[in-house]
Amino acid sequence: MKARIEVVAAGLGNTLQDQGRLGQRRAGVPWSGFLDAPLAHAANTLVGNPSNEVCIEVRAAGPNLRVLQGPVWFALAGNID
Repeated sequence: MKARIEVVAAGLGNTLQDQGRLGQRRAGVPWSGFLDAPLAHAANTLVGNPSNEVCIEVRAAGPNLRVLQGPVWFALAGNID
């Protein structure tokens, strides 16, 4: 059974990020990707995902999420400065 999560409110400055699009610059797509790749890989590993799976990067105010179907595993990783 796959988990289903509804985004009730996106928060402020939050984005979905993956490892980026290396090699697509000629098509006008910047590399971008995880702001802190080692932390994103660690969070994915903690919940059993491949290390390059998409993460929610929280920048200011966190999102409001509702679990529609579970179970759901999540990990928080980052620096609070």
